Amino acid sequence: MSENDQLRARIEAAKQAGQPAENPNSANKTAGGAASALGHAMGMAVAVALGAFIGRAIDIWLGTSPWALLIFLVFGMCAGFLNIIRAANEMARKAQADAEAASSPKADE
Repeated sequence: MSENDQLRARIEAAKQAGQPAENPNSANKTAGGAASALGHAMGMAVAVALGAFIGRAIDIWLGTSPWALLIFLVFGMCAGFLNIIRAANEMARKAQADAEAASSPKADE
């Protein structure tokens, strides 16, 4: 018996035993969510760091230390939070559209 025949026999035995098929999408959704969260955290950190960098550069250039740093640090935080809010709204819209699509009657029935 070849390897292919053995594999087919095991698949048929599993089907007949009524074992549920493994859902590969569940692991992908978890990994996708973690990657998305990490991306948003990095976006927040980059926005704050960029604001601090720009503020510090302006302070050095104009001699206004620490005012430009503080102002641009707040701008960076606001930009980071705004990006997170936009991403959350987009995810909510997608979830609502998916829920509506799942609850609507199918056209081919």
